Amino acid sequence: MRVFPIMSAALALAGCNATTTNAAAPDANASIATTPAPPPSVAASTPAPATTDCGSTLTGEIDAKEFTAEFSPGNGGFGAKELDATKALVTERVRSAATLLCNSSTMSATKFAPFKRLQIRNAAGATEPHVYADASLGRDVLVIEYAFEGPSSAPRESEIASALVCWGDPKSTGCEADGD
Repeated sequence: MRVFPIMSAALALAGCNATTTNAAAPDANASIATTPAPPPSVAASTPAPATTDCGSTLTGEIDAKEFTAEFSPGNGGFGAKELDATKALVTERVRSAATLLCNSSTMSATKFAPFKRLQIRNAAGATEPHVYADASLGRDVLVIEYAFEGPSSAPRESEIASALVCWGDPKSTGCEADGD
């Protein structure tokens, strides 16, 4: 997985630096690494970051043939219920990753503005998600490809964020020469 320095800032904007405790096992709390909250005087003087809903209008679409050709529901594969769940999960993760990237100024909202549809494709051998625009599908279609090995094998939000960064700027550190 590609890791970008800006991702830590994006995750911090998402509130991922909050103090975490485990109420069920109080002794376990001592081993949880946390970032302390800023003092009240600093927190009160720091304005909350603006939120941008980049990609929030994307509507997920899934090519059922690509998913059902390899997997049958009886073998732990994709039936209608699993396809719907995968589509919802991947769409939400793309929307969330795009919003984090826009809020951290890693990408501009204008990059996402033309896209209304997200086509989710099963791509054998794609161990990391790949994002691209395919004009042959329509000028409003953004595509994400990934090797889905079963209904619960969707890429993580951080992997999707890395793929979006590479789509936006294929020359970014960590991106392959072909824009992957």
